[in-house]
Amino acid sequence: MEWMRAGGQEIAGDLALTQLDLRTSASVFSLPTAISCSSPVFNRRPNLDRMAKAEDTLPQPFPPETWEAVYALARTPGDALGAKVRDALEVVEGALREYGADAVAMSFNGGKDCTVLAHLFLAAKHRLALPPPTRAIYITCPSPFPEVEDFVRASTARYMLDLARRPEPMKDALRDYLDERGEGRGMRAVLVGTRRGDPHGATLSTTNPTTADWPPFLRVHPILDWSYADIWAFLLRLRVPYCSLYDQGYTSLGSIYNTHPNPALLIPSSSSSPSPSVPSPPTSVTISVSPAPPAPLAGWLRQS
Repeated sequence: MEWMRAGGQEIAGDLALTQLDLRTSASVFSLPTAISCSSPVFNRRPNLDRMAKAEDTLPQPFPPETWEAVYALARTPGDALGAKVRDALEVVEGALREYGADAVAMSFNGGKDCTVLAHLFLAAKHRLALPPPTRAIYITCPSPFPEVEDFVRASTARYMLDLARRPEPMKDALRDYLDERGEGRGMRAVLVGTRRGDPHGATLSTTNPTTADWPPFLRVHPILDWSYADIWAFLLRLRVPYCSLYDQGYTSLGSIYNTHPNPALLIPSSSSSPSPSVPSPPTSVTISVSPAPPAPLAGWLRQS
């Protein structure tokens, strides 16, 4: 079965769902008719001065309260998103208990899905008292957006990632990463942000071993059954920073030469968000934080 990169291409319905709808309501999501986008290829080049400046202004790691809020949401009675979070945390905790933190990594490319995945991964590690860093691999595409590179660097600091970078193609990148001389040696499981709506996602289970022609490890899909709306509801309710390109109308993040925005998803510069990548919290959402013992949430590795 083919490996799926976190934050991959969205289905047609994803192109139609606007972030404006998500900011307007935490519980009602509209699906207007999909808009055909014929944006020109943008002639963009990485700005080395900007990248150097970004290195000097990296954010601090998230405080412990960040991870406690994730579990508070998971324990909220009658909350549909909370139930999704609880199930995802169960999967992440199970992988960590089964293999140990040193043998579990995550795929991270700066997209919205793997940003949710990173948040869940670090919350589970905090609850299980597993110290940083967190092992991760970033499989890079040719000519990435500078905004993506900036966000990946910032996320590496926020989530305290031990991030290895490998260029595509993916199979070769993973083989090199998992080689006994690579940073991923000893890795037995990799968390991936694939969802049902992604190509080949419909046939996946919560866990799938790689096939014979791929490097051997277990692929773990904590957010497999999350919808596009679930992803944005999580980011917005918990005020999780995300790549600023989404506010420019992009629904997936790839190369500057083949990735174009959807005008319907553009967030005007006059938005009330304090930053293009840090959403304002909904005024109607209140999350109470209470401690919980580090016991499993439920059974591990329930097949979907």
